Amino acid sequence: MSTPERFNALSEAMLEALHDALTEIADDSSVRCVVLAAEGKAFAPGMT
Repeated sequence: MSTPERFNALSEAMLEALHDALTEIADDSSVRCVVLAAEGKAFAPGMT
């Protein structure tokens, strides 16, 4: 799902996985922070 050659741009599959993960933890009061990390030298929140 990660696309390091495109600076980890968000694909449709990655957006769906991210949505699913965030939905799953949305009502969990023990979650205080969510960190998005990338592989490689950069992260670009753009679409592929």
